[in-house]
Amino acid sequence: MPRPIFLIAFAPVFALAQTPPNIVALQNNYSYTLPFAPNYGIAQGSIFIIVGSNLAGASTNLQTAYPLPTNLAGVNLTVTVNDTVTHPILYYLPPNQIAAILPSNTPVGTGTIAVVNDGQTGTAPIQVVQSAFGIFTLNGAGTGPAAAFDAVGKPLSPTNPANPGGTITLWGSGVGPATGNEAILQTPANLTNIPIEVDVGGLVATVAYHGRSIYPGLDQINLVVPPTVQPGCWVSIVVRSAASIGNFATIPVAPAGQPCSDTTTGYSGAQLQSLYNKGAFNVGSIAIGSYNIPPRMVNQTPIPAATTNNAAVGFAHYPSAAAFAAAQLVPATTPTTVAAAAVSVGSCVVNPLGYINSPPAVPFSYMDAGPAINITGAAGMETVTPVNNFYGATTSGNSLTSVFIPASGGAFTFNNSPGGVAVGTFTAQANVPPAFVWNEMGATTSVNRSQGVTVTWKNAAPNSFVQITGMSSATFGTIVLQTSFNCTVAASAGTFTVPPSVTLSLPPTAATVGFVNPAFLSVTNYTYPQLFTAPGMDFGTTYGYVVSSTSATSGFIYQ
Repeated sequence: MPRPIFLIAFAPVFALAQTPPNIVALQNNYSYTLPFAPNYGIAQGSIFIIVGSNLAGASTNLQTAYPLPTNLAGVNLTVTVNDTVTHPILYYLPPNQIAAILPSNTPVGTGTIAVVNDGQTGTAPIQVVQSAFGIFTLNGAGTGPAAAFDAVGKPLSPTNPANPGGTITLWGSGVGPATGNEAILQTPANLTNIPIEVDVGGLVATVAYHGRSIYPGLDQINLVVPPTVQPGCWVSIVVRSAASIGNFATIPVAPAGQPCSDTTTGYSGAQLQSLYNKGAFNVGSIAIGSYNIPPRMVNQTPIPAATTNNAAVGFAHYPSAAAFAAAQLVPATTPTTVAAAAVSVGSCVVNPLGYINSPPAVPFSYMDAGPAINITGAAGMETVTPVNNFYGATTSGNSLTSVFIPASGGAFTFNNSPGGVAVGTFTAQANVPPAFVWNEMGATTSVNRSQGVTVTWKNAAPNSFVQITGMSSATFGTIVLQTSFNCTVAASAGTFTVPPSVTLSLPPTAATVGFVNPAFLSVTNYTYPQLFTAPGMDFGTTYGYVVSSTSATSGFIYQ
């Protein structure tokens, strides 16, 4: 069985601990599911990380000698649940992060974990569950493409995709408790007593094996890709157990002997692979469309329906393929907006946006494409100037008048003559679809998370696709947790049901989260992206869209 790369990722920090340990969070080493998320829990027998400060006196490397220790460089851990005390097994410990295995005999329930560093102790709550599998992903953050392998041990990639009916292997941790000495090399055993389900592209896969690999705490799942799954480069995959819905990742899927193909991002499998092979690369994105919000009540005041026009042009430098995977290809509409996840037709993914008071680092930098972008349509020309090398405009600011995009849609030409320092002169075209109808838009005020949600639409553009997107926020003291989802379907389908496994991964919406938009549900009709070229760029895509959305200030909730 192949040994997975980057079993445990960490960045050593060389600083001495002089004060008691401070535990900020406990997370699965592969899913990085955040505390307070509805699918949160540390599984018996799983590899987990402790994030904080002063957790150790000095960095130690990943332990590879067996048995693994429970005391390392003056650091040891104690977990107490229901009066049972266990001692996690240590993998590594830089001062700000510890990776350890939670012993399988730790009881399920809520208890306390203690970190003892050179005689000083820090404690925090711990929530133990039987099973909560975290999929190992290429970006090392629990999102985007999975670090999965085919039946002969070769990594999946755009040019080596999984095949419908073929066998693949997932790596990660959290299948559930095992027996025996967990500090030594393991004898693989199929944990058939712990039921799990693996969904690929929304279909249930056949699981042939789910249990330990030969490495302590590291699990593998061997499964058969459903024969009828819809192919694509970003087909969703998630592992479910009775107590947990895991992190949503993606895999490429295509018929045997073919690279993956995905019209929703504009990149072919061969083009994606060529980007990954480059290491660092530059890609551009041009988006233009309109955003429709129905009439609503805000603080008991009626607000009329509103439509805004938007344009966003960004040229991004990615330092690595992992950074590209982290951004997940779909561009933000503003530099501060978290990008939506790329997802193939027929699939859904959940995006853990994190805590709003601790935003994730942006995995790319915008590039100078000149003093302005000129946008020409049937109503004339608008000029968009950059802010920090990002070219964005809306009806309410930085140009783009309310009549610039008609309800009938149309073609728009983008030009940056005379070009910029990093990106030379280019001309590209994007097509905006005509307005469509989301049938439930005015009547949808809440979603029962345990039931999912069905949306229907009509008059969508031919040969286009629809994305259903939602977000929910919840408050925990001073922390605001935000989670979103994306589902993609061919526009011709006219209907799609977001499954409960997706909506249950969102927190119930808080009654109020201050100035933060608490929740929304939207349906967007996109034209298929078109490629364009520009000096200084490897690839660029353009697309148009029309969004119909519940208002985040209208009282809409996930319950």
